[in-house]
Amino acid sequence: MRVLIFGVDGLSFRVLNPMMQAGHLPNFQALARDGVESVLESKFPPFTPPAWTSIVTGVKPAKHGVYDFWEYDEHGRDQLVTGRKAGKAIWNVASDYGRRVLVLNVPLTYPPEPVNGIFVSGFPGARETADFTYPRAFRDELFAHAPGYQVDIDKDALRRGGEKSHAEQAVLVTESRLALMRYLLREKEWDFAFVVYRLADHLQHKRWPEVTAMCPEELRYYQLLDQALGEAREAVGPDGHLFVVSDHGFQGTRAIFALNEYLYRRHWLHSERDRRRGRQLTEALVKATFKRMGIIYPVRVAKRRVRHWLQLKQHHPHTDDRAKMRMAPYLTREEQLAAGVSMPSW
Repeated sequence: MRVLIFGVDGLSFRVLNPMMQAGHLPNFQALARDGVESVLESKFPPFTPPAWTSIVTGVKPAKHGVYDFWEYDEHGRDQLVTGRKAGKAIWNVASDYGRRVLVLNVPLTYPPEPVNGIFVSGFPGARETADFTYPRAFRDELFAHAPGYQVDIDKDALRRGGEKSHAEQAVLVTESRLALMRYLLREKEWDFAFVVYRLADHLQHKRWPEVTAMCPEELRYYQLLDQALGEAREAVGPDGHLFVVSDHGFQGTRAIFALNEYLYRRHWLHSERDRRRGRQLTEALVKATFKRMGIIYPVRVAKRRVRHWLQLKQHHPHTDDRAKMRMAPYLTREEQLAAGVSMPSW
């Protein structure tokens, strides 16, 4: 008997049900008709890192040690969290009992774990250029059967306003993931498989109105998910068990609640920077406008280049400015923290 857990990051009945009712997701419809469905309770905080890690271990964040994408020491230095601190995952237990396992793209699973089978790490931390598979030799086999495989979308290209949209990138990444899943399920021996498709969460963060309106470009991604579900169900067979799970739900919002601004207006928050509030509010409005226009990244880079150029002119008036203006095209983590930017849960 085979068991397969089919995970979709951030998937919600708010998205699934309208698409099923419109006839766009026949495999999800068939599973809902033939099986059972329920709203699962996420963990606290209901966030990708702790929630997925609780799903795979069955323990709370206090036990497995994952609360966020980042952890900080007493001096404020940050470190990216790429895996759990404690607790056995379900694939470890299955391996201990001699079952053959397949693990594909589960978040917070880098570096890859030794298992009785094949393990392909998920984001964050894992990179196609690194050793992200177990056994290590499987990496070459992976690219032979899933050319162009990516652990995650190219976020830098999206920030720079690359040629491919969010939905187009999501489809390309998912097509290669589907090709790898198909190869593993059909060609390898296995008793237990855990596969996660993560980019529903990304699309819903970035394109919620288009997702809920079932625009063709975004709908294509969910139809690809439906195809993957159908192939997973076929691989499990009539005597196996298939579970579709998500780490948390999703819903849209029409407004942003600025907590510090609320506290300030209630006279419950005071700051030495009160005199600069007018300027700060203007800057916040301009920043929000640039974000809506999709040009916040190039504006931020241009601002940094101008500031750097002015500093060079002040301290080195006779130096070749062009040679001094070589800068990284992204903010360092320290600069992100200073600017109040946190890592997105993509």
